[in-house]
Amino acid sequence: MYLFPARDNQPAEQIAVCASSPSTQESKKHAIQCGLAAQVLQLSGKLWLRAFGCSMLPSVWPGDLFLIRLAAFADLHTGQLLFYAAENGLVIHRIVEKNANRVITRGDSLPHDDAPVSPSQVLGTVALIQRGRVRFIPKGDLNCTQKLLRTLIRRSTWFRSFLLRLNALRLKWTRSQPEPQYPIV
Repeated sequence: MYLFPARDNQPAEQIAVCASSPSTQESKKHAIQCGLAAQVLQLSGKLWLRAFGCSMLPSVWPGDLFLIRLAAFADLHTGQLLFYAAENGLVIHRIVEKNANRVITRGDSLPHDDAPVSPSQVLGTVALIQRGRVRFIPKGDLNCTQKLLRTLIRRSTWFRSFLLRLNALRLKWTRSQPEPQYPIV
């Protein structure tokens, strides 16, 4: 799950960019952006990021916003969405196993576990997901419908492409609608 900047209406000090880049100049820019995101999280304790990629389908969709909260390694548990620094950038995947000195993560739609994550790589956990105008707290496990979708996504490239195209249409339609005016509390 790669990460992109949050929308303009999110607090400016809590917006970060993170995506893989092929060129050397772009990879330097990418490294700086990821470092800044980690620093903002360390300093403020929270960070808004936009999802890009399909490794967390069906629980997270491209275009979703994440509210990341700073988290200590000792406070992590199985089922949480972990935000961590990997070799290729910043990643959000679900914790599938934890012991005293590492956690194992996996994207919901991926068949294999990721490389072990050490305590020094852990940055935070996902506290909130915003999809369009709806905000929700991520659940610790997939429901029956999501498990069925996950199986279909893993086994069928055509089905995954179809769902991603539907999501792109949803994003296009949502962005064309006027933003609701929320009262300032």
